[in-house]
Amino acid sequence: MYSGFIQVDAPGESYHVTYQGLASSIKDKKIFDESDYFFGFKTPVTVDPAGEIQTEPRNYTYVGDDLPALLYR
Repeated sequence: MYSGFIQVDAPGESYHVTYQGLASSIKDKKIFDESDYFFGFKTPVTVDPAGEIQTEPRNYTYVGDDLPALLYR
């Protein structure tokens, strides 16, 4: 990693620009995880209001925050 800043000064003005980068090519690096698993569970899965993966049947009231969400990748 490298970083730094470029500063340009003129009468009555001053500009400061930071930069950061890697000292290698990341062109061929894998950016996205293409698996269909999330913490050991095959997706898509249903998630309860607390964010926990639903592993057993459950009834939701759909009142307030009591509703399911679908987690997929």
